[in-house]
Amino acid sequence: YLLEFEGRVVNVLDGTNLQRNLYLTLQLLELGIPVVAAVNMMDEVEADGGAIRCRQLSEGLGIPVIPISARREQNTQSLLEAALSREEVPDRSGGRGDRPAKTGRPAYAPWLETGRRRVEAVIAPAARKLKLGSRIRYCALALLEGDQELPGYLGLTPDEREQIGRIRTETAAQSPTRDPDNMVAQQRYRYIEELARRAVTPGRSA
Repeated sequence: YLLEFEGRVVNVLDGTNLQRNLYLTLQLLELGIPVVAAVNMMDEVEADGGAIRCRQLSEGLGIPVIPISARREQNTQSLLEAALSREEVPDRSGGRGDRPAKTGRPAYAPWLETGRRRVEAVIAPAARKLKLGSRIRYCALALLEGDQELPGYLGLTPDEREQIGRIRTETAAQSPTRDPDNMVAQQRYRYIEELARRAVTPGRSA
């Protein structure tokens, strides 16, 4: 279970298909796992006339974002330094791969954040017992999504499960589509789309 993972993750993103790849990045950030993102295939992105502004991605995600080309071994040393250090790491490609002041934690629509906080209040005793710390955020969002395994992992009582079911229904009623199974995913994709608008210039093949 990723809830028990200790350490830093190097999240390698395909620069030619960035938006789809960023979904996992958001989930890792929700878990509170320290992440360094490497945007790979930058040579192909640039050859197609596109651009990815990694500094803006870094600011939007709250984590170091390093542009690389693994095939050509471009900027891989900067990635290694960022993965091994918690300090600011200069990007030798001419940009910067540094960690912004805030920790990466995407903020979603107010109705979803309210639902998340309500679920967190229900599972707080279990989270303390399991020493989940900040990973309670991920658990709350996963429960709002309808995760079937997490209630057992957390050891939730029937009453706690019923409370979460009510919160999930009430939260979905405030979402644009009123769909409890997809309301969290839709918010992630919306966040990714807004981030891509600021940080990505599509290439000719887009």
